[in-house]
Amino acid sequence: MSSEFPPPFVPTASTSFSRAAELSYDNQRTGSALVHLIGVIGGWPAALWVYLSVRNRGGHLRQHAATELNMALTFAIGLIVAVPLTLIPILGVLVAIVTFFAAIARVIVSIVAAKRGHDGLFYRIPGSIPFAK
Repeated sequence: MSSEFPPPFVPTASTSFSRAAELSYDNQRTGSALVHLIGVIGGWPAALWVYLSVRNRGGHLRQHAATELNMALTFAIGLIVAVPLTLIPILGVLVAIVTFFAAIARVIVSIVAAKRGHDGLFYRIPGSIPFAK
């Protein structure tokens, strides 16, 4: 009986796995804009996935991926703190209003960062905690 599938890959001492090639600067600029938009849509899990995927693909792209990851984690921590506070009667209303405006500010700041990244400039998001560098 012959097998329909090829034999499994077995790495040897001579097997080399190459790193992903660095992207051209134009592709890094486009990618940096997409990093911010993906971070807004997917939150911190998407920002972490993108950061881990593109951190070795170029300096400009790495800076923007780290910045978006920092912003997403900062916002997630803020939400974790804000949700229990909304259960307190009067304080909860104020926290809910502040959280709503913080979410709007996060979208606006990420759009500005995406525009700056596409223009080839670096944008440090104000108020974000620097987790990834």
